[in-house]
Order: sequence, then C-alpha cells, then structure tokens
Amino acid sequence: MNRNPALTRKIILIIAGVLLLGIVYVSKVTFETVGAMALTVRDVFFTSEEKSAPKEPVVLSSFATRFRGVLMTMDHGKPEDFAVEKLAGVKYFALYFATSGQEASQAFTPDLTTFYRSFKPSHPEFELIFVSRDGSDREMQEGMRSAWMRWPAIWYADVDNPALDVKKYCGPQLPSLVLVDAQGKILSDNFDNGQFADPHRVLDDIRAVMK
Repeated sequence: MNRNPALTRKIILIIAGVLLLGIVYVSKVTFETVGAMALTVRDVFFTSEEKSAPKEPVVLSSFATRFRGVLMTMDHGKPEDFAVEKLAGVKYFALYFATSGQEASQAFTPDLTTFYRSFKPSHPEFELIFVSRDGSDREMQEGMRSAWMRWPAIWYADVDNPALDVKKYCGPQLPSLVLVDAQGKILSDNFDNGQFADPHRVLDDIRAVMK
C-alpha cells in the first residue's frame, strides 16, 4: 500500500500531462493531414490556369461601343441603367424609332413586343434598341411601360447626342425599324426609295439572317 500521497499525486499529474501532450500532438497531425488532403484535391481537379486565370475582357463590336453609358431599361417598371457589357457577343442590332402617341407606332409595337419575347431568348447574338421620338422623357417612359418594352432603350436625353450619331438611321416616317450588323451597316429597313413600307418585313429579314 502506497503510504506517500504526495508522490502519488505527482505521478498522476505526470501521466495526465503526457496524455494531454499526446492529444495535442495527434490533433495537430490530424489537422495538417486534412489540410494537405484538401490542397491535393484542389490540385487534382483544378489546373494552375483555372486557379489563376484572369477574367476574359468584355469585347464589344464597333457598333455596340457607341452605346456605352447611354442605354436604359424598364425591366422593373422604372428607368434603370443598362450595362453595355450585356451587348458583348451581339452581332445584329434592330433600331426601333417610334413614338407612343402615333397611330402607326401603336399598331406595330405590340407585334414587335411579341416577336422580341419569342425570338431573343434563343438568339443572344441579336438585340433590339428603342430610340424614342416622343416629345418628352415622361411620354417615352409611359409608352415603354404601356407597351411592355423589355429591351434596352437610349436615355431620352441622349437621343439627340451628336456623338452617338444614331438618328441618321431613322427613316423619313415612323415607325422606323432598321437592322444593322456589328459594324453599323444597314441590312434591312421598312422603306423603299424613301417610301414607307410594312415594318413586319424587317422582322422576316431578321429571322432569315439569323436562321
């Protein structure tokens, strides 16, 4: 029988300390092992290029660059900036010149809206841009809301901007729908020798160009 309690306590403390150090060591080794395994998995499934590759720069066509900072949208019922970067990859643009109060524009716009809703999702290389010929910004916004226009438009204050130089595409009568390519070359419009023609034919041309 141990008759030295002090010695017994010392032995117990030494054993406890050794066990504690063992637990700390095992935990450290386990943590380092798990970390090394995670790094190994990363290296197996991701190449060095994928881990460090910079984001691809946004490349816009020469025609799309002119719309930097001048586009808006009414997607949520109120005017908001439309990021020109969303035009990356767009090769064909349809410019729609119209006014909300004109009878011919009111007759055609619903058909254009229907066309855009069905055509745009499967043709990312195409975009429609509204160029208002209304008498005020308020009229333009009300017209876009009532017609459910969900495509980008030029801010009313920028329509007459000479640096934008987009009004030159407008025909002599409204509505005027003009299809251009990535360099701004006119591919189709709804005028014959200056005479107004059915703008629906431009929709047919858009379908034909992007078959």
